[in-house]
Order: sequence, then C-alpha cells, then structure tokens
Amino acid sequence: MASQYAEPARTFGTTLRFSPYAWAKLMFMQKRGKTEVAGCGITETSDPLFVTDFVLIGQESSAVTFDLDTDDLADHLDRMLDAGLVPWQVANILIHTHPGNSPKPSETDEDNFVDAFSSPDWAIMMIVAENGETYCRLKLNTGPGVTKILKVEVDWSQPFSGSSHPEWAREYDEKVREYDWTRDTKGWDGFQIEPDGSVSVWDDKQGLWYWYDHIERKWYVEDGSQFKEVKEPDPSWTKKATDCIESRKQVCEGKS
Repeated sequence: MASQYAEPARTFGTTLRFSPYAWAKLMFMQKRGKTEVAGCGITETSDPLFVTDFVLIGQESSAVTFDLDTDDLADHLDRMLDAGLVPWQVANILIHTHPGNSPKPSETDEDNFVDAFSSPDWAIMMIVAENGETYCRLKLNTGPGVTKILKVEVDWSQPFSGSSHPEWAREYDEKVREYDWTRDTKGWDGFQIEPDGSVSVWDDKQGLWYWYDHIERKWYVEDGSQFKEVKEPDPSWTKKATDCIESRKQVCEGKS
C-alpha cells in the first residue's frame, strides 16, 4: 500500500509536537529500565514535526550509550513500508533518553547523529532526560545545510487512543538488552561509573564522595541531602574520570 504522503509538508514550524499516545509511550519506555533507550519517531500525517508514535529499534544499551541493531533497523523500515508509510515518516527522527537530568547531547550522541543522519534531506535528534527536560535539533542536509533548535510539546488537542502497557512492556523486553556499564569499572583506580553515567570517587582526606558529570563537565560533592557544584577537587581527577569513561566505552564497543 503506497503512502499518500510521498513528501513532507512544508510547515516552517519551530516545535516538534507529540500526540498524547506517542509521548505516553516514550515516557513508559524511559522509565522501564535504567539505561538509555533509543528509537524512531513516527509521523503518520504529512506534518514532519508531528510525532504520532515512538518505536524502539533493537539495541544494546547502558546508562550512557546505545548501539542500534542495523538489521532490526532495516526490518523496521520494511515493516513501516508494508504498513503504507514512506522512509521520511519513519526514520528521520531519532529519539533517545538520558537516565540523568541533562538532555544535552554527548560527544557520542553527536557522532551517532552525524554517522546515521548525513544522507537524508533532513533529520531530527531529540533527547529527553529523566526529569522530562528535552533537547531537540533539526538538521537540514540540502543546500548549504542548516541546524535549528526546536521546542518540544505534547499536543493535547489530538485524540488519545489509550495506553497499552502490556504491549509496550513486551516491546521493551524484546528490543532492549541492558548492559551493566559499572561492572568493568568498579575499582578502576578508585573511580567507578554510577548507574546514571556519572563518575564517583571517594576522597580519604576530606572524607567525602565526589561525582563528575561528563556531559556537563562539572564536579559535585554531596552536601547533606543535596549535591553542590565544586571546582575540580584534584588537578588529575578530571583526566582520570575521563579515562575511566573511555575505558568503559572501549569495553562496550568491544575494543578491549
């Protein structure tokens, strides 16, 4: 069945809109596990900035990375074509989650976006953090090329067909293989990866735990029940924390 939307409409919009159904499903997948999860935003209308569904792609995920299964991505395209949709409706919007509270893209996120979305006429990278904050960027690959930050909102004026938690849970369990990011870095020169992707280290002199946020590139210390930003506690710690993350990344990528 051929799609009636061979080309996307020109909206000149500044906001990526979600149907209540698509947003509810994305939030369910985000809370289902403790890792990043990634998938494609689906738009079943002519509007390229209106997401009507979120579909997971087979992947191996950790607290700070995701690795999409290229075979399953190809199968996803075939399934969507069989359903009467065209590639721009099902593969141009890459959405993934961050377990922490920062939606800003990491260097790995940027590399993935460049590698996977340099050929379509346009593509969107959206990240949603655990606290609901979002980062969304439109990239136009034609002509001189343009990037543009988009707002994100739920369009509650759209009809909501209802949630389907059992079906979504089956999809999550089938598609997401959680990888324990911490297991190969515990005890790594005193530094270790936390489930949220930060690096922690104990300072015997101060009797305090410190945390390094590699996305924000900031250090924090526990102050009572809160975390307070501080300067780098030791001149060598940022490099050690970065080395710890890189060592873990190489294991995840099968390089060591």
